[in-house]
Amino acid sequence: LILTIYHQIEIFKQIFSAVFTTYIDIDYILFALPNDVPMFDPLTTNFDILAPQESSFKKSDFQNKYYMFSRSKFGYNPKLNVRKGREEDHDDLIKLLKRKQPHLFQQNGDFFLAKLLKQQDENNKVLVALVDGVKTGVMCLTANPEDIGEITASYEMEPYSHFMKTDKDLRINSFNKEDCVHNAFRISLMVVEDEYECRSQDFLSVAFKEFKDKQYCYATVTHAKTEYDLTQKFEFVKPTIYQTHRDGLFVLPSIVIMGAKTVRRITKDDSDSIDNFFSMFSIDEGLIKAVENCKAGKTKDVAVFGLFVDSILVAVMKIVLNYDMKHILSNFEVSDYAMLSEHSAKQRGLITHLIIHHNASQLTTLFVKEVLRIQELNSVFYGLESETGKMDQKVFVVNSTRGHLEVTRDMIYLKPRRKMVDTFIGLYNRKEEKAQEQENDIYAAMYFMSKFYIA
Repeated sequence: LILTIYHQIEIFKQIFSAVFTTYIDIDYILFALPNDVPMFDPLTTNFDILAPQESSFKKSDFQNKYYMFSRSKFGYNPKLNVRKGREEDHDDLIKLLKRKQPHLFQQNGDFFLAKLLKQQDENNKVLVALVDGVKTGVMCLTANPEDIGEITASYEMEPYSHFMKTDKDLRINSFNKEDCVHNAFRISLMVVEDEYECRSQDFLSVAFKEFKDKQYCYATVTHAKTEYDLTQKFEFVKPTIYQTHRDGLFVLPSIVIMGAKTVRRITKDDSDSIDNFFSMFSIDEGLIKAVENCKAGKTKDVAVFGLFVDSILVAVMKIVLNYDMKHILSNFEVSDYAMLSEHSAKQRGLITHLIIHHNASQLTTLFVKEVLRIQELNSVFYGLESETGKMDQKVFVVNSTRGHLEVTRDMIYLKPRRKMVDTFIGLYNRKEEKAQEQENDIYAAMYFMSKFYIA
């Protein structure tokens, strides 16, 4: 941390505000100061010093060498208090809109906001954001969008069931419009003060609570600006060749924002959940056998984990424990990232199956991290059949337009050690050895995650 003596307080605030704005999921920054370095402003006035953990044992070397400071993001980017809009909010919001988006009045007239606030119903909502009682943002939502037909024709909407649902089958791929209802609401307008734009995602949980029966939220964004704080958790939807809609489409499944997420081992009590989840996919015998063994408590070398959202199973992972590293070590540069001599084989794992519903694809990294923590692994490996990204048939994201990218986004790519050799002999030898279950463990691309990179 280096600051010039002039304007250091202002520089300090801008730097850390930028950090919290860029990394929206980070709530705190820690700073270790060697104890032989005198404390200085603005550190002493902007950070809280953390007291050493009380213990009956002597202080650790780290405690003897450093002071530890903590800074919460809420001092720079306070959380927005979001509520449903009221008619009395009109005058304050008009001032905000005229200053930030004056063209809205040219397009919609001087009284469009008054109408939106007054005519709220089950399909049209206005949300207002406040900080310390001051109105800092507004979001308008509609569950009866006029462009829904154009949207579904212009983008690859099959993974989202074309924003339609029926009572008979929520996983419908083809449907009659007369039998279906819209399953999405649209953000038609959002305006937030610049200093609070990084907190714009605070609107989303309230928005989904207002539309409890809707599974998706979507927004259309001009191509002139490709990145917004609001849409960082949204999925970008690819256009079709028949695209008539000019803007980019971003979709957010409710499951990403709402519901309690739980990761745990599959047990016999999960039989019904497993059967319902597997009924949507074509599952190979290797995974089915592993699940049955887990139900019976046979989990010596293989573990199967489930990701649950409000007790509903949305993902299953099979991981091989005590993994033989011969293939990985001989073909990929692992030593740059992992000192394998520092931990035993039982602290390593290989993901062989990963099945996750498309709506939960953005929870994949959370899933992998929690498995590392629960299984007390130091590292986990994930292999692909080809460097171009063709996925192993046993490792896939269901109906995903993003392929394996969600799985590997936060993982480290391991460089090939040399050109991959013909592996038929190697496969034959491993089958003959039958040392452990490592089916088809020949990969052309390998990814790696260590607990040290996510601590």
